[in-house]
Amino acid sequence: RSSDLMSEAAFMDEQSAMITFSGDSANIGQIVQVNVETSRLFGYTRRDLLGKKVTMLFPSLLGRVHELLIKRACSDFEDNPHDSAMSSFGLHQSGHIFPI
Repeated sequence: RSSDLMSEAAFMDEQSAMITFSGDSANIGQIVQVNVETSRLFGYTRRDLLGKKVTMLFPSLLGRVHELLIKRACSDFEDNPHDSAMSSFGLHQSGHIFPI
């Protein structure tokens, strides 16, 4: 149990933005954990992000493609696709697109 608390503390204190989201088919892509840097980078509070789809953090077109990639990765964990173009832009709460 203490290792879980240490992991949680390390996650929250990480200097890089980190997001954990559900791979469960009923809630696929739903944000379950974000750290402080994620909130700062995207301009949302943790409360704003928790329970929402991770695709809200990507520009519209990339968000739709990212959702498809998440579904594919969760259905076939061995063949986990990752496209660097998917990770290259984020969508700030103010609406501006920025490189990540």
